[in-house]
Amino acid sequence: MLKDDMCSMKIHVYMLHNNHWYLHCNSCLDHCNHPPLLAKAKAKSSMDMSPGSKSLVSITISKVSSSIQTILLTFHALYSLILANYAL
Repeated sequence: MLKDDMCSMKIHVYMLHNNHWYLHCNSCLDHCNHPPLLAKAKAKSSMDMSPGSKSLVSITISKVSSSIQTILLTFHALYSLILANYAL
């Protein structure tokens, strides 16, 4: 698939030390190049998911969230160290 044929949507989120998630300004919420939905397609919610699917989604979100928190905490620690050394 060529880059021009892919959806341009990119979501960049970050969590601050207050445990609130924010949408980064470099995010792109525009959609393009999606195949049309079939007329018989139905909107579904988490109520329509099997327990196994719900568990998989929950575990995946938890792992991604944990990884992002680790990265942000590492960045915060490095930034604090740089500021502390700069103040000397």
